[in-house]
Amino acid sequence: MRGEMGGDRKPGVSGCVPRYRFTISIPAVCLLLTASCLGSKQPQQHQTVPGPGHRIRPTEPLGWDGTIQAPEVRSWTAEAMEQVSEWTLAEPPIGVVVPDTVEVRDGLFLQRHAVSGTIFPDGRVLLLMNYAGGPFQVVATTTTLEPFHYSPAGDEEVLPTRSQEFPARNWNHGGPGVRFGEEFIVAGDPVGEPGYEEVFYLNAEGRLTRRPARVNRRMGAPLGAFPDGSLLFWSPRYAPAATDTLVAMHIVSVTPSVELSGRSGSDTPEEILTFAVQRDAAQHQLSARSPYHLPFARVGVSGDTIWAVPTERPALVALLRSGEVLLRVDWEAGDRSVPIGVRESYEWGGLERFPAASRLVIGADGLVYVQRWTVRNGRPVKGLEWLVFNTSGELVGRLEIPPFLQVTAFGDGTVLASRTYAPGVSDIRVYRVTRSRQ
Repeated sequence: MRGEMGGDRKPGVSGCVPRYRFTISIPAVCLLLTASCLGSKQPQQHQTVPGPGHRIRPTEPLGWDGTIQAPEVRSWTAEAMEQVSEWTLAEPPIGVVVPDTVEVRDGLFLQRHAVSGTIFPDGRVLLLMNYAGGPFQVVATTTTLEPFHYSPAGDEEVLPTRSQEFPARNWNHGGPGVRFGEEFIVAGDPVGEPGYEEVFYLNAEGRLTRRPARVNRRMGAPLGAFPDGSLLFWSPRYAPAATDTLVAMHIVSVTPSVELSGRSGSDTPEEILTFAVQRDAAQHQLSARSPYHLPFARVGVSGDTIWAVPTERPALVALLRSGEVLLRVDWEAGDRSVPIGVRESYEWGGLERFPAASRLVIGADGLVYVQRWTVRNGRPVKGLEWLVFNTSGELVGRLEIPPFLQVTAFGDGTVLASRTYAPGVSDIRVYRVTRSRQ
């Protein structure tokens, strides 16, 4: 297969829109350019038709009325996917670290666990750790996961700074963060200040690199950072619609304001897109049934481009902050029927099909990693296989992750993951990725 690119805009590059001309030089690779070419193997489509009382503002859920329209479409058949390079994790891991334990009460010891983490371009790993009832901690490590810095440590309750130009801050909150260049960005709710979010910028040594910033309202975890300094958040607002669909959450862009003196805040959040998930029309649900159906884990940022799997269908889209869809990538996901004996469980609540993807992660290598769902032992579970796309929509690899590993981040040829090997006990590992072809 050969692809040529023209035009003046490209996903992942500020202000660029892709225009593709593709030719196929290998007959065995069945890459098709439009969904209509799939014939009997067309990806399954689910269409939700708004009812008479439908009102959703200001943003219609992406993919609400069926297929997402895009100027460029790439569709991958099962035969084409089988021709793609298979990636695996090389043994042994580059490094392994077991988080230490803390005594919290009455002689009870709890192990810290990794809330979030990232791999910097130079291979260094930064981990955000937590334990129940205590403050978050930052653990900066080498590329082989040898801890060399804890913050706070002992009675210390502040983050260290890179310089003395601004004061350190108490670190009693936090959550998953995102990497932006040589910084790791974390946002959280200050203790006793529930009306706004604080934003911290950390380097690979776990130190503050700039003054903390503020977002003047409650947000979910950050999903990505844009080159202009604004952040993409999911907004934990639930709004019911008078249809058989529940609008689960909104994705917004907001620019944190640096705290120079006193209370300061951010610009008004800009709503970019809305997700919708199914609900039982007979029930008055104001929230999604289960975390399995929350779509914020399927969103990432690369440059000025947002990448998302916005519906339950196998469709990856690249879009601008304006909401303009640049590219849609479809792939065959096979039978996604929820087994009858599982449909009435809390997790699935009567749904007949499970989503095609469970997570989306932008790697330090600039690639887009999409984790698939699968069925094991008669139950839908997060799959072992990750589809790896480049910013042109080409499927460049299929990475298999063992079921006992929970992926935290992708580096350039490496994977950061945690493994639970006993109840309540886990370790953190970095693996190299081996790329092979069938």
